[in-house]
Amino acid sequence: MLFIYTNFVSKIAPWVTSLLLSISVSGTIILDIPMPETHSQGNVPIIYEVSHKIDFPHHIDLKLEATSEYKITDIVFYYSFNGQNTLIYGKPSFTPNKRVKIHHKIDTNNAKYLPPGLIVNWYCLITDSQGNTIETKKQIFPYLNPDLKWKSLESENFNIYWHNINKTVITSIVSQTNILLNKSKKIFDFAAHPKINVAVINNDIESMPPISNKASSTHLYSGFAFPEYQTAVVNIPKTELLTHELIHIYLDQKVGTYKPLVPAWLNEGLANYYAADKKIAIDNYTNGNWFKLQNMHNVPGKPNDVHKFYSQSEKVVAYLIESYGEEKMNRLLGELSTGQKIDKAMLKSYGFGVEQLNYLWETNSKYSPQKPMYLKYIFTISIFIFMVISATILFHKRKSNSNSTG
Repeated sequence: MLFIYTNFVSKIAPWVTSLLLSISVSGTIILDIPMPETHSQGNVPIIYEVSHKIDFPHHIDLKLEATSEYKITDIVFYYSFNGQNTLIYGKPSFTPNKRVKIHHKIDTNNAKYLPPGLIVNWYCLITDSQGNTIETKKQIFPYLNPDLKWKSLESENFNIYWHNINKTVITSIVSQTNILLNKSKKIFDFAAHPKINVAVINNDIESMPPISNKASSTHLYSGFAFPEYQTAVVNIPKTELLTHELIHIYLDQKVGTYKPLVPAWLNEGLANYYAADKKIAIDNYTNGNWFKLQNMHNVPGKPNDVHKFYSQSEKVVAYLIESYGEEKMNRLLGELSTGQKIDKAMLKSYGFGVEQLNYLWETNSKYSPQKPMYLKYIFTISIFIFMVISATILFHKRKSNSNSTG
């Protein structure tokens, strides 16, 4: 279904620009490069109308209709996504005319998936045969499935979009999430970043990012963070889930381009720790069954391993923060943001590396459940019982043989 969000007509005096474009019809431009200067030539108005349509989840159509006294010879579409520092452009081909209808399509499906709630900014640059140039008014809209009745709410730390959920439920979850997020402000600087946008898709399959069939069927993942777009997508309205995904984005903003150096146990551990408004949960895993931190740079693929991985990651981070304070965790992330690998960053921040951390938290009974005492000696006890039973059987057997002989 196509859906029109905006539609307006403007009359603006002509501008002229020395805009330089590559021969290709599309590309990227860094936002911090200043736009060319413009100035007026003559008094010939260019009348234009812009709109956009969303064919969810396949593509976005940016549309322009322009009229000029002279033939329109060049039109460039510029657009960017929230969180990006690049400006993308497209130059659709058309026949020069005094009246032009033209559009530029942005693919949003499969490999080019864009998350719901993503903010799109766009405008056009129009030039006629006399060199008169005009820049259209900038347009801003959220990328959402137009078949659904979306509502929105601005909050202290993020903006949220949702559909088919009672507003009271959303308001309560937003309030609780902000309380949890504010507990992490000693580590993450919220004021330094624009607000994140969140979409609660409420089981809308078309809004889900591409994931494996197994992960989908087992409901392994219910939330997704897209730091590059400052956008998060959650399947259901849940405080812990929402906080978890937002912390992922704050962490990404904290370490910047060195995000790949952050091991998954630290990434998921921080997200779980600040999302949990409760004491450390007791698990069925004993300390002999935990993963080695040195092998936890990536999240495992098996569902059972994933749950254990998340639980262990939370406990390790809880041990670090509650034993050494948030200042040291802040320093650790600061070291990672300079390009330090995790072991060196740990040594500089805590005075010990990952291998020693693995030992320290495992031997701390508060954060790593210990095996019951009888399990430690179960082999010895089993041998002793076996020997007693064997000796008893042998004794009775010999006694029986002695009686029969007598």
